[in-house]
Amino acid sequence: MRRLINIIEVLVVAGILGAIIYFYGDKVQIALRVLEQRYLPCQAPIQYSLGDFSPKFGLTQTDFIHAISEAENIWEEPISKDLFEYNDGGALKINFVYDYRQEATDRLKKMGLTINSDKATYDALVIRHDALVTQYNRDKAQYDKAVSLFEQRKKAYEKEVDYWNSKGGAPAAVYDRLNQEKIELDMQAAQLNQTQDKINSLVDDINALVSVINRLVSELNLDVDKYNTVSGQRGEEFQEGIYKIDATGQEIDIYEFDNQTQLVRVLTHEMGHALDLEHSDDPTAIMYRLNQASNEKLSQSDIDSLKAKCGVK
Repeated sequence: MRRLINIIEVLVVAGILGAIIYFYGDKVQIALRVLEQRYLPCQAPIQYSLGDFSPKFGLTQTDFIHAISEAENIWEEPISKDLFEYNDGGALKINFVYDYRQEATDRLKKMGLTINSDKATYDALVIRHDALVTQYNRDKAQYDKAVSLFEQRKKAYEKEVDYWNSKGGAPAAVYDRLNQEKIELDMQAAQLNQTQDKINSLVDDINALVSVINRLVSELNLDVDKYNTVSGQRGEEFQEGIYKIDATGQEIDIYEFDNQTQLVRVLTHEMGHALDLEHSDDPTAIMYRLNQASNEKLSQSDIDSLKAKCGVK
């Protein structure tokens, strides 16, 4: 009888576990992967795949997969161990998300500016920002004055046209003069539209600078006020990449990079987080909190942390 009860208990537990796996299978698998990486790290390669991909970066999917492979090798070679493996259905999704972050970087590149996470870059961007704001204030004041004069001239033209229309028509000489005035007003309106487009482009340049400047203020822990956009709003801060794991899965999102070296480095950094490595206080480390473009390989502190995590002597 006791044996029968034990069998029933086992069947009940098995049924409960089966139901949990059936209804929460994905979440259970994610939880198991997290536990495996934390308590049995480096026992099996982390399988990754390419998730969301935007062609706006100007690179192909093959280019991105090659960059991921480079980042993978940076972690694997020092300990001669397979830590990552590409698989079309890999659980770790690596996404390349094109938004205001990369758009800001692309605008700055077109302006001839190179972005590094250092004080020299911050100082150069501030100088460029201040010069563009001065130019914007001057151009905007001239534009506003020109628009005001245009509106006055247009209003006078429309008033005279209404007057002659109420009289049944204008004399030939007046008619010709009003036609010429209409042509000149149309030309002036087109010029004002071109000027407005240039000012809008200038505003976009300034706001792109603000986004990157404010990011550097946070990264470099500078004791300065953050900048506002031309619209008066504080420029959005941004990260170049982020690793996240939650009930929906594991993901690395890459948002911004200035060149191939920075792309590989930010991938390497976020893949380090996927290995459950934390930030380092070593400025030469891949796992340092800043994306220092000069760091293209693991520092000794990175290697020590990796060996400790993987149990490698």
